[in-house]
Amino acid sequence: MRAPQAGLPFTDSDEQIRAWLDDVSIPTLLAACVHMSGDVSILDGPVVPQGAMLNEIQGYLTEEEKAAARELALGVIRDYRDRGCPEPAPLSPEVVHRMMRFVVGADVADEYVPMMLEELGLDGVDVRASTPSRSVPEDFSVVIIGCGMSGLLAAIRLGQAGIPYVVVEKNAGPGGTWFENTYPGARVDVGNHFYSYSFEPSDDWTEYFARQPELLAYFTAVMHKHGVAQHVRWSTEVVGATWDEDTATWDVELADGERLTARAVISAVGQLSRPQVPDVPGTF
Repeated sequence: MRAPQAGLPFTDSDEQIRAWLDDVSIPTLLAACVHMSGDVSILDGPVVPQGAMLNEIQGYLTEEEKAAARELALGVIRDYRDRGCPEPAPLSPEVVHRMMRFVVGADVADEYVPMMLEELGLDGVDVRASTPSRSVPEDFSVVIIGCGMSGLLAAIRLGQAGIPYVVVEKNAGPGGTWFENTYPGARVDVGNHFYSYSFEPSDDWTEYFARQPELLAYFTAVMHKHGVAQHVRWSTEVVGATWDEDTATWDVELADGERLTARAVISAVGQLSRPQVPDVPGTF
């Protein structure tokens, strides 16, 4: 199976590719060219990023340097397309380390390399994916409070491990803060590729900092792909949870009076779902 990070084969014309290159991050583009071509010498210049800061995605390159990089990239992508878009060869940890230093324009400590290799998942393997365990007791179940980004992740991992679970979500849909905050211009404040699951990468983002509807659509799609929706109690709120030492279980009370019993409770309620309205005169 083709690794998702390899992308899909394409047949776009040189003109289409050239137009798209106007919008991409040059440091990221050149690192991708190394992966695509296997030519590590690209990292030696002549175009070398000078640093990376929040919202600065072009490495402080001059317009001339960016133009030269786009021409180099066009040649690499054209060759890759004409070769039938084969899956790129594996990258060694040493090459990935060089690519990391290149992109940020600074030295990167060795201990970051294993973490980035895991996050990138260049071989398409989710190393943190759980596998069903025969050791799970029949009466072992979990209640997850919240179906935002963290609650959804917990549900996915429990499902992979074969552990029964129920998600209790006070809203009528998933996404947490991205379900609730729908004001004009609501968007993420970090790059989308950082604000998504490493095991569910997406190349469909329309903006570097995605808006609320696109983020909500992403989390909804992931939920359905992993079969989480059927385990969720929508528009239901947890009002209390009490640990019973004798039975080693949690007694979880819902707003409607129903009670759930679980061996474990995962609180994924988030931090931005309960506004604190100032207790001062006026309208807010």
